[in-house]
Amino acid sequence: MFTHVYIQNIRQYPGRQVTLKGWVVSAQPVGEALFLELRDGTGTIRCILTKKELPADQWAAAERLTPESSVKITGKAVDDGGRSASGHEIRAQALELIAEAPPIPASGNPRLWTRTPEGRAALRLRNAAHKAVTDYFDWTGFAHVDGTEPLAAAAFALGKVYRTGAPAGCPQESGIETAAAFIGLDEAMAVAEDFVSYLVHRLSTEQADDLRTLRRNPVPLNFVKTPFPRLEHGEAAALAAKEGAKAKAGEPLPPDALAVLSRKHERPVLVHRPPPAGAPALARTLKDAALTFTILAPEGYGTIGSGLEHETDPAGLERRLKSSGLSPEQAAVLLEACRHGAAPVAGFRIGLESFLAWLGGRA
Repeated sequence: MFTHVYIQNIRQYPGRQVTLKGWVVSAQPVGEALFLELRDGTGTIRCILTKKELPADQWAAAERLTPESSVKITGKAVDDGGRSASGHEIRAQALELIAEAPPIPASGNPRLWTRTPEGRAALRLRNAAHKAVTDYFDWTGFAHVDGTEPLAAAAFALGKVYRTGAPAGCPQESGIETAAAFIGLDEAMAVAEDFVSYLVHRLSTEQADDLRTLRRNPVPLNFVKTPFPRLEHGEAAALAAKEGAKAKAGEPLPPDALAVLSRKHERPVLVHRPPPAGAPALARTLKDAALTFTILAPEGYGTIGSGLEHETDPAGLERRLKSSGLSPEQAAVLLEACRHGAAPVAGFRIGLESFLAWLGGRA
């Protein structure tokens, strides 16, 4: 019985007999040999199957292999002369067809998109993003909290907190949400800038090959540096109006105006302090402005996140809780927290799907 080896570890087995398990990428016949590209989720490797080495029934199975069929191949790992990233190929001695896949139509199968090179690159990018998020908040001293606990209340306990997941009523948009005590709107914008910049630089460096597979040139992403442009609502409205996108007086900028601002920059843009009309229920508001901001990705991708300074005055909060969407239990927790040593609290939320769509160059 030979060792089951993942392709990413094949360098550890030079000249040894190994067993690989994975899916067929392609199978190209050349005379009485078959050059088979195999992937297992950790990498891709070429396996050389010959009619001479394989039993007749196994060779017959090899000849009818189709892409995405799952197989088990046993053979010797040999140096391939630097042809591939792994530096090795497999000289097969045995083949087991685990499950045959029907031919995929030329137009592709959208349900199998994740198994295409682009689909796999997108999944790897998402996985790397989740790791980068955890590393950033560990490094900056944010504590991860679960469940439906209001983040502002959790910030009174731990100072700086974050959570991941989908907001209520929007299961398709996973995100990252933060709250920190003793900071205001401007400090929250600074943290949001630093966080987005960190994610962009880490992922554009570590996942450059995946971005290229997604037809996204990672080099321009190097220009995503802090500080990001910050536009107060009135200034943003004036710039958008010059491009023909107008906002109604006393109201936040509409999507078409935000899209105009997004197209005019090479870096994300923060639009802050819009009119109080339409402000999030738990946002602190002044007479002429809501203490909120919107994060716009460049290149026309539009909104990828938002932030706010929370209302923590018990009297003002009690009025706003009626339209907050929080359950009575959550509202009671937050109100009680603010009645005992309330402090300023601000934070932001990044939509992970929106962020990755921009980073990966997907409209």
